[in-house]
Amino acid sequence: MRMYRLLSLLLAPVLFLGGCASSSGSQSPNKSGRITQTEIAESGLTFTNAHDVVRQLRPRWLIKRGISTFVATGNSDTLLDFVAVYVDRQLMGGPEALQNVSPLLIRDIQFLDTARAQSLGSRSHIHGAIQLRTRSR
Repeated sequence: MRMYRLLSLLLAPVLFLGGCASSSGSQSPNKSGRITQTEIAESGLTFTNAHDVVRQLRPRWLIKRGISTFVATGNSDTLLDFVAVYVDRQLMGGPEALQNVSPLLIRDIQFLDTARAQSLGSRSHIHGAIQLRTRSR
């Protein structure tokens, strides 16, 4: 019993410090679900279009996730087998659609997982969606 108490006293500071170190690392802006005008400006990077912004600041958003099985249907409840891109709530296509948006027009960009992407329409977003809002809205 005494040995367990001594061991717990020795390990407590290590566990405490380890927990503090890992929690500060998890607050990285790269983990954020939103890219803002401020982050774009403060990045110090040069972007030619919105695709460059996402590719350099959140490259994981461009990666397809989940099962890639396409089932064609005749109604609007179709399966999108790509990361869908919405600009001002209008479906524009896949990630390549971001190449048509100037970084100067970006208000913010947000990644929506499969479940949250369903709020954008009646399509099945198996790989999630990127929602871009322009400054005009």
